[in-house]
Amino acid sequence: MQNAFAKAHFFEWWKKHRNQQQQRQTFQLRNPIKQHRQSLVKMDESVLDATFYTKDGLSRNLIIEMPIKDSREVVTIDLEHELPEDPTDLCTLLENESAESIYWISIASVYANKGLVSEAFEMMTEGLKLYKELDTADFHTFLAWLHISQSKVAKTSDDQRASLKMASESIKLALAAQPTNVLNRIAQAEISYQLKQYDQALDFFERILKNDSKSTANVFALTGKAKTLFHKKNYNASLKIFQQVLILNPLLK
Repeated sequence: MQNAFAKAHFFEWWKKHRNQQQQRQTFQLRNPIKQHRQSLVKMDESVLDATFYTKDGLSRNLIIEMPIKDSREVVTIDLEHELPEDPTDLCTLLENESAESIYWISIASVYANKGLVSEAFEMMTEGLKLYKELDTADFHTFLAWLHISQSKVAKTSDDQRASLKMASESIKLALAAQPTNVLNRIAQAEISYQLKQYDQALDFFERILKNDSKSTANVFALTGKAKTLFHKKNYNASLKIFQQVLILNPLLK
């Protein structure tokens, strides 16, 4: 009876949060000029933080500036209005300019965010060919998250398992090169969560929180822990962590 009450209290709180979050979204849409200015970014390593691998993070980088090789000039790419259906030309541009991996990943993420998943995978395939002799860990990290994303919209359980299997393979390669990268470790935990291996997922999330207490990815690990505790029917603990998450990120979806 007590557990049922805790679960009901959890859902009542979550419904209230969702209504508040939708009101904030309505207010944000009234500031398009500010949003456009924020979308024009120069790509650097700071872009590849945890928010980059969420829908909100992917959509913020719709206009990028890429330096031209052996020049002080840059080429501006408007990924909102000029994203080609076929990524071949963009792949050729990135290859000719010896673009860093973050440009490949940024463009692939926009394709994925627009539902053009095959094109996103094509970008990664071409990029991996170019960087096969160099560090490809960032590509494998992105591929892991892309497969995780696909697993969440899979139409059958077989498709879901196939996506999670490929995600596991990608994250193993990423972890082998960057074992302390928090994005890789969150992906590892998320894969366990999606596979309903809740004890293992909880252990992964808790290790991340212990070792990266001040990381920008902290909120994602906390969210993962809260979701895992919910599925383990520890509703009170889950609710407390979700409330903590909303202090850190009031616009959590």
